[in-house]
Amino acid sequence: MSQLAQDILIRAMVATMMLSMGLGLTVGALKEVAKNGRLIAFALVANFLIMPAVGFGICAALGLSGGAAAGVLLCCCAPGATIGAVLCRIGGGSVAVAVGLLLLLLFTSVILTPVAARFAISSDVGRIDSTSVLGSIMLFQILPLVIGMLFRDRAPKAADTAELWATRAATGFLVAIVVGFGAAQGHLIGENGWKPPVATAIFVCIGLCVGACMPTNRETRLSIAFMSATRNVSLSMLLAQQFFGAVAVMSVMLFALVSYGVLTPVAFVVQRVLGRAVDPEPAE
Repeated sequence: MSQLAQDILIRAMVATMMLSMGLGLTVGALKEVAKNGRLIAFALVANFLIMPAVGFGICAALGLSGGAAAGVLLCCCAPGATIGAVLCRIGGGSVAVAVGLLLLLLFTSVILTPVAARFAISSDVGRIDSTSVLGSIMLFQILPLVIGMLFRDRAPKAADTAELWATRAATGFLVAIVVGFGAAQGHLIGENGWKPPVATAIFVCIGLCVGACMPTNRETRLSIAFMSATRNVSLSMLLAQQFFGAVAVMSVMLFALVSYGVLTPVAFVVQRVLGRAVDPEPAE
């Protein structure tokens, strides 16, 4: 896959993914979370301070460096993943809180993710240009998201159909990226070794624990836990492609695969365990 084709596909995937995300969200969800100042403060500190520091510590402990570390750390610094709300629904958390946190983290990541990444990633690997990255994030992340949300607000029924097609388009672009990149750069998986997947698994587990530490009701804790453990892969891939190169892009892909592979069964186990705890025992 040529560099130009890779650039076009990644940008198209990010834009359509954010559009599909916006088509399924409403401004009302953000208003609900905005009423809870303690929740906002905890979510911002956990996702833009604690989790990037956790990622940095894991990479240092494992001796992970170069582009592989950059990809992992970009994910650690980029919260706001739709899959977090989906896992929250499966696990029995508050979907309203998860969606509100999703919107909060998406909009704040425009500024805070590049800042956190600049501190976490060594300048020897690459450096994020704050001016150019702001333009890229606004164009390929925030603009499609806002367009989708406005369309949802004005035409809910049409938004359902548009969301389906946007999701299909984003999936198609993602498959093309994985296949094309894998064919051209598949050897990078072996070069990255075992450290990026292990770092990802440790990060995800710690993210769940950090999110679950907030002193609140169980449903809200579950929402924060899943939103803290999941990362915005589309933003991470955009930054990796623009500033850190092929090794970082491959590391982001591995992060996505491992994190989803760990968190999906966790969500179903939580659902099963909590379901047993809540449901009364049948009378004999």
